Amino acid sequence: MVEDASALADLEGDIALFAGGGAATAAARLGLLDEVRLVVNPVLLGGGTRLFDGEYAKTAFTLVDDRRFASGALLLTYAVEAG
Repeated sequence: MVEDASALADLEGDIALFAGGGAATAAARLGLLDEVRLVVNPVLLGGGTRLFDGEYAKTAFTLVDDRRFASGALLLTYAVEAG
C-alpha cells in the first residue's frame, strides 16, 4: 500500500482519498495530505477503527470551512500545516 500511496505524490491536480484508517495513516506518514475533510455524524457507534492509527509525525490542522447538514452531520475541512 505504501508504494501505491507514494505514487500519488507524482500526480498533478487534486486527489480525493475516500478510505479508512489504513490509507489515511499511510498518506499522513508520507506527508501526502494538504487538506482533510471529515464528516461527523451525530451517532455513537460504541467502537470502531481509529481514522489515524499507528505512528506518524505530529501534524497540526487549521479549520478552513465547516458545513452543517439538515441531518445534524457536519463537514469539517482542515488545511494541513506544513511542518
